[in-house]
Parts: sequence; C-alpha cells; structure tokens
Amino acid sequence: MRVAIVEKSTVVREAIAALLRGRFSLVQVASFAELLGSGEPVDVVVADFAACTEPCRRDLEALRRRWPGVRLVVATPGDEHEYGRAAAALAADECVPKPRLGLVLPQVLDRLGKSLATAR
Repeated sequence: MRVAIVEKSTVVREAIAALLRGRFSLVQVASFAELLGSGEPVDVVVADFAACTEPCRRDLEALRRRWPGVRLVVATPGDEHEYGRAAAALAADECVPKPRLGLVLPQVLDRLGKSLATAR
C-alpha cells in the first residue's frame, strides 16, 4: 500500500516516516500541491490537520478528483471533539490525535489497507 505523508515540518514528517518505514511504501511531501505535482498515485494520505484547511483545501479536493479512491487520515493537534468534527467535515476516513499517532496510526493504516483490498 502506498502512503503519502503530508506534513510541512520536516522533523515531524521524518518521525512519521520512521514509524511506518518497512510496513508501507512511503511518499513524503510538505503539501497536497507537492503531492499532486509528483503525479505519484497513493492509496492513503496521512495529513496534518493544518494541511487540510483553507487555503490548502482546494488542493485536497483536487487530489480527490485525481484519485477518487484515496483514503484520508487527518492528524489533529489533540483529542478534542472539535477536531473530530472538523475532520469529519473534511470527509476524512480517520482522525488520529498527534499525541497518540505512534500508538494508533499503524493500526489505522492496517485497517484501511484491508478495506482497500476488499474494495478492489
């Protein structure tokens, strides 16, 4: 499964990649625009919450038009319900609080991978 990590902070992006390396094929980018420019199709996008809001939201919508089956996992700053509601408004498949990313993200991606495999 090809997973894109969309995160403007190189340090955070590398930390997420280290967590997932060896389990998934990874594409690391700083923005949705960069991912679109790469032309590399992906199955799942793990994106920082800020990357999904205006003005980047147009790029997220363009990505979904290009790859309609792509799944979106939004990494939020915290557990608060407001972030969950905001992620739902983005039509995110999953919402994972950054403080628990290391514990939860691999399981979320495994689950999404299984659902993608059965959808094909």
